[in-house]
Amino acid sequence: MTRFTDNFPTVVASSSANGWPTSMLQLGGILGSLSAGVLGEIFSQTYTMFSACCWVVLGSYLYCGASYHKPGLLYAGRFFTGLGVGTFSGVGWVQFLLLV
Repeated sequence: MTRFTDNFPTVVASSSANGWPTSMLQLGGILGSLSAGVLGEIFSQTYTMFSACCWVVLGSYLYCGASYHKPGLLYAGRFFTGLGVGTFSGVGWVQFLLLV
């Protein structure tokens, strides 16, 4: 995507920097899925799903805030989105097991 390449040339130029956005999403997903069961037991699955939604919205706002030549908010947004998606996956898996 030409606009992404223009806004974040340091991320595109380096292969290691190019892998960090994907790695940050995976790291957030791991932490979110590991915490989903505990949070679902303490706060209920409904509130845990709501908090996961809030993490995804926060990550989306951080994506929008990532500015020219400053990919830090891009990485943070990927992490928080991964946290929310991992929490969704963990709570969804628990609900599936309860139905079976």
